[in-house]
Amino acid sequence: MKLIATKPMKYKTRRLEAGDEFDVADRLAHIFVGIRKARYAPHQDEPELPRPVIVPEDKAEADAKAREDVEINRLRGQAERLGIHVDGRWGVNRLQQEIAMARL
Repeated sequence: MKLIATKPMKYKTRRLEAGDEFDVADRLAHIFVGIRKARYAPHQDEPELPRPVIVPEDKAEADAKAREDVEINRLRGQAERLGIHVDGRWGVNRLQQEIAMARL
């Protein structure tokens, strides 16, 4: 099985540098990969998959998240002033329900 060294290491009689490709028995391959001394080499007949491209958020989505954060902080402050113990996992709907119940 073919592996690629990720760190300088010795294997059998060879001194390997990071990036060197070498052959190893199948039973030892998972050990080298497990201790992060090597990674599996891509198969020659299979093309390497392209890495996903990270697309930045839309300005509108970022603005909507910012408005929601402002709203949730406002509701948390209002709930605490009413004496409600606020759980950090609560969303806008739950906070509105708890505030409405406390006002009754």
